[in-house]
Amino acid sequence: MGLMQDPHIESLDLRSLRFLARLIETGSVTRAGEACGLSQPTASRVLGRLRDALGDPLLVRGQQKHVLTSRAEALRDAVREAEEAVALLMARGDFDPAVTERTFRMGATEYSMATVVSSLLQRIQATAPRSLVRFLPVGPATLDALEAGELDLTFWPFEAPEEPFVAVDLFWEHLVGVVCARHPMARLAAEGAVPLDAYVAHPHILLAPGSPGANPVDGALGALGLSRRVAFTTAQFSTIWALRGTDLVMNVPSRLAALTRDHGLVAFPLPVQVPAFACRLVWHRRSEGDPGLTWLRDLMRSELTTQSEGPP
Repeated sequence: MGLMQDPHIESLDLRSLRFLARLIETGSVTRAGEACGLSQPTASRVLGRLRDALGDPLLVRGQQKHVLTSRAEALRDAVREAEEAVALLMARGDFDPAVTERTFRMGATEYSMATVVSSLLQRIQATAPRSLVRFLPVGPATLDALEAGELDLTFWPFEAPEEPFVAVDLFWEHLVGVVCARHPMARLAAEGAVPLDAYVAHPHILLAPGSPGANPVDGALGALGLSRRVAFTTAQFSTIWALRGTDLVMNVPSRLAALTRDHGLVAFPLPVQVPAFACRLVWHRRSEGDPGLTWLRDLMRSELTTQSEGPP
């Protein structure tokens, strides 16, 4: 007969296991019952069920006191291990970042790697110095990877996904224009006064990193009956460095443009109204109860929302 089919085993519970462990430790029904918070009659009933289930009296009278049977002594290590296993099973999963050696798997866009990851890694290193963060690119399979448990959480520049995913706005971004410092518009750009006609007169690099839908700049220009000439398209934010020595214009998030200051490029406010957009943190509901990931999400929100300009 298998263990799970034994009717005697099925009559026991975790209280019985705890009582048996204390009985073997103390050699006393009274003290075992007290340790488990049981009255004397209840302790006696639990002992009776254990005797039936294990087919052994467990405790018998000796010359001067009750003594454990050989069977009970033989169970000492197994019962201790079983109690430890149950404690591990029922543990809420306490997490200590100071000693964890856990690997965290995080989806990151090129933009997030260039702009916000540095400060985040400083915080993680300061509080969880033995952890490892593995960054993976964000793409069409990112949400599937979250659901499969292959990815813990991700930066997300697109529209917030629906259930079973959770999306939290970390901060808001807006687009700015960038040109070479030798561009015909460079002086106006430095003064923050690029006129709309000059903006559309020059060829553009279109940054299209994979976000679905029409480009917001083209939508805003179209509403005014205007259009721009796109000379190049790219999915790479690093293409911004290709502006040097050209008469091209490129629109990029403001935090990325700030990195080009003093490197031969000039940023300027767009001469057309384009909505701001949220940079989000996304995870799957399956990881909601994970204390390590809860710690990481809280740390990221604390670190990165302090950089937020707030919603538009």
